[in-house]
Amino acid sequence: MPLKLQTIFFTVALLTSSTIIRAQNDNFMLWSDYNLVIVKNSFLFGGDVGVRGLLTDPGFNQFVFRPTMWYKANPTFTFGAGAGLFSSILSNGFNYHEFRLQQEVTAKWPNFSWGSMITRLRIDERYFFYNNEVGGNEFNGRIRPMIGIKTKAFDIFNCEKPIYFQTHWEGFQNFDEAAITEILVNNTRLYLSFGQQISKGFKYEIHYIWQQSGLFNDFGINTQQHIIRLRIFHIIQ
Repeated sequence: MPLKLQTIFFTVALLTSSTIIRAQNDNFMLWSDYNLVIVKNSFLFGGDVGVRGLLTDPGFNQFVFRPTMWYKANPTFTFGAGAGLFSSILSNGFNYHEFRLQQEVTAKWPNFSWGSMITRLRIDERYFFYNNEVGGNEFNGRIRPMIGIKTKAFDIFNCEKPIYFQTHWEGFQNFDEAAITEILVNNTRLYLSFGQQISKGFKYEIHYIWQQSGLFNDFGINTQQHIIRLRIFHIIQ
């Protein structure tokens, strides 16, 4: 690994450690996922599979499998639809599984010489299945608006491959707030990330995500999560 790239990773680790020290009463999580994208003209097929864990409480782990399809209507608009399985395993036995359908539209506009603004609207239909100790199953939906900026790849830090940067804000609004029985109900996320195209078919991204959630409902006790996410993208054209 080039020395300059090592310096970047060391800086990210140092900032992460500082965040943990300042947020000892918050939750710290690690997410990792593999993303496959198969390009067929205007259609894209693939999805992601990954693992999420709560480092401040090793008794919580979540496994994600989410196939997705996209249609790129033009350089500005992309439409997507998919399904997902989210299995949450807790050491105390409060296990639950979520089957999710999602639809989204993404706009890449306006474009600048240094990057683009990204706006996305996603709708989730969520089916929860709980173990016998918890009780019955339930259905709920939510809307997820997101707005952000993605830069072009810049040749900085004397790295072998250019680096691009992203920042996004995402909000969550449940259709039926009273019906939620999740442990952490998302309210807001703020993303900061960078990435590199390391070859024609592969790129990676490292994200820091600050997430505010309600405990068991989105109008109850608030808690904060600090998330480091590693994303590996495999693009087949």
